[in-house]
Amino acid sequence: MVPRRRTMFQGRKGVMAVMSMMLVMGMVMACGGCAGTPLEKGYDVLNVSDTVYGATMTYIGDQYKAGKLDEADRDKVRVYAKKFKVAWKAAQAALITYKQMQDAGEDLTQQDAILQTVISSLLKAQTLLTEYVEITEAAKAREAAEAAKAEVKGGDG
Repeated sequence: MVPRRRTMFQGRKGVMAVMSMMLVMGMVMACGGCAGTPLEKGYDVLNVSDTVYGATMTYIGDQYKAGKLDEADRDKVRVYAKKFKVAWKAAQAALITYKQMQDAGEDLTQQDAILQTVISSLLKAQTLLTEYVEITEAAKAREAAEAAKAEVKGGDG
């Protein structure tokens, strides 16, 4: 049997690499890294953030099903996920309001500041969610390494 070749997107490190890239993309878009109006940037951030959220939750579900996360870990991720969803919905509502005001020809100076604040909050919530997942992964890896080390020591004695 020929072993399957692993790609950079397989396994824990691959998933975390993809999520980290998405997080960086969202931040770059929000900070003016791409051309477009504040409205276009806002929609870009919403789309990237939604993708990061989906990938994170799929990964957490897979890890839970595989027995690599317990219910407590899963529940903690859900808390962060709910915070992210609240921020995401607030950003979505701000974009809709911004677009309606823009279409009505109203002054958007104040709305620009509000939109930037809401998008910043969304990115912070996204960062918290992905950082929590990374911390959880690191803790699990440390536990596995310590268990392996204890097993080796126990076998020596």
